[in-house]
Amino acid sequence: MDLINSQFPDALIPTFYKAKSLNIFCKLVAYLELLSEPGNIRLRVIDMEKIKVAKELIESNLNQNFTIPQLARTVGTNEQYLKKHFKQFYGKTVFNFIVECKMHKAKQMIKERDLKISAISQQLGYKHATHFTTAFKKFFGYTPNALRYLFVVFIENYAATKDIASILI
Repeated sequence: MDLINSQFPDALIPTFYKAKSLNIFCKLVAYLELLSEPGNIRLRVIDMEKIKVAKELIESNLNQNFTIPQLARTVGTNEQYLKKHFKQFYGKTVFNFIVECKMHKAKQMIKERDLKISAISQQLGYKHATHFTTAFKKFFGYTPNALRYLFVVFIENYAATKDIASILI
């Protein structure tokens, strides 16, 4: 309707049409980009945006322990819809995605070596460092302290050995 009822002077109409066309094109590209992500499911653009917002919310708030009902309410959908479409869209459950994000962030933080494991666990929303350590070991197969030790020993003493460094990174 904007295209038909525009209130612009005649001299600006072509520019207005170009801007509207570009806007439509950008929305189409965003839609196609979302379709090409894992799962390749057909959802309305607004629904895809809700799933994408949930993912971004998780990634940018790793210190929070979102429940699925909270997350669903925040993005404006229901729990079942979020769980079903998140898994279809990203190939993993919401819970597994949260754990994966937290564990990869933890690994990155451990590499920095400045922070204690208890501080890292707190920053990632764990109430107890032991719960964090258990989750980390379950995810990676080794404890956070073991990883830190490997970085200290191998990276500092054997930095020239790129094969070992690439395994740890």
